[in-house]
Amino acid sequence: SPVRGSINPKTTPTGWFFVFMALHPRMHVIKTGKRRNFPQTTDYLNKCFIFAPAQLILKAMKFSGLRSPTRVVASLFLFPLLFSCTGDRENNDVYIGGYVQRTPDDSDKRHPDDYCAVYWLNGEPHSLGDGYESSAVNAMTLVGSDLYCAGYVRSVGGNNIAVYWKNGEEHRLTSGAYDAQVRGICVTDLGYVLCAGEEKDGPQQKRASTKYGTDYRMIREDVAKLWINDSLSYVFSDGKLAASVSSVCVDTMGMVYMAGYDDWIFRRIASTYESYIEPRFWVNWEQIALWDRRGAANAVAWKDGSVYVGGWVVEGESGSEATYWQDGIRRELEDNYGGQVKSFCFEGSDVYMAGTNGYQDVKSAVYWKNGQIVPLLEDKYRSRSSCNAIAVLDGAVYCVGSMGQSAAYWKNGKVSLLGLGAANGIVVVRKKEEGK
Repeated sequence: SPVRGSINPKTTPTGWFFVFMALHPRMHVIKTGKRRNFPQTTDYLNKCFIFAPAQLILKAMKFSGLRSPTRVVASLFLFPLLFSCTGDRENNDVYIGGYVQRTPDDSDKRHPDDYCAVYWLNGEPHSLGDGYESSAVNAMTLVGSDLYCAGYVRSVGGNNIAVYWKNGEEHRLTSGAYDAQVRGICVTDLGYVLCAGEEKDGPQQKRASTKYGTDYRMIREDVAKLWINDSLSYVFSDGKLAASVSSVCVDTMGMVYMAGYDDWIFRRIASTYESYIEPRFWVNWEQIALWDRRGAANAVAWKDGSVYVGGWVVEGESGSEATYWQDGIRRELEDNYGGQVKSFCFEGSDVYMAGTNGYQDVKSAVYWKNGQIVPLLEDKYRSRSSCNAIAVLDGAVYCVGSMGQSAAYWKNGKVSLLGLGAANGIVVVRKKEEGK
């Protein structure tokens, strides 16, 4: 007979319950972090901790010496406690876009190390890149109930194809003859879909010589482009040097603003050859002077009549630094050395900017509020992290990016990991009331 205080699942209903919980697929999620071929967030694991409380309850029953019938009655009162540890409830709908690494148990085992475009809604992943060798979401926006995600897909042995998805339906912008991708997307009040990015001007590589006599194989240059309603509408560079449009937005009057870079070439700086690019800013297809030295513009946004452009610059011998312009005037940021601004958002009169700072390869995820820096990680965890996008709602600050090799999500500074990959876009809206 069983030893006093032990659980025998053959005779104890409570024992059978915990055997069932241990074997249930949800328990597999909790113990392995895998579900629907995507790693789940650590936040999800923290909120759904069932296995550990179950073990504690069993041990308490065991050492209490209670007989099986008493344990059954006690367990009926204790079971609700297993599901009540939900942590901080999220009262808003949180959309996150990015990519995750395919897991070995995916159906397509030909390319297990490639990435799949995905968006998360309140922690639940939704694949956008099934059937492709690799894919990613670079940007996203929500208009009413319509979710737009933009990026690229790549077929086996092929080139990147610029695409966007509307509610999961794929829209191709390029043929796949040459590499291309969408980096920014916005939708106007009239329903026009604007996609900003680049497409190479020819095959992947070519032979080339610099004026310094160096002969090498170089990647074909990117050409900055804008697509409107699935059709190529504007080209902003001639292909002699690499360029791209990284971000696009539209104001209430229909003015279109774009930010990016141009003039990517290897130049001799001091005794070495370095890439040289300059930030670019366009208003209604016309280039506007912004900065005539090294740097790049990553983001553009419009708020209450002002246009904000964010990126990075190199000034003198001090190295690169994060910066932004408001209506063409450059503004200072606290602790900006080695960093860059990647995204804007606004709440009231406050201006929030997502980005990084740090030295050489030690980049840290940060954001700035009205120019004041807010680190997202403690010093010992800050190496090789990035904040790629930011949203604010009712005072709560939501950030996404990467931490090491994992996609990361922060709410008010608390981090959750989404799996191997990166998160590049976020939209937060209030939950709709039922029946509305």
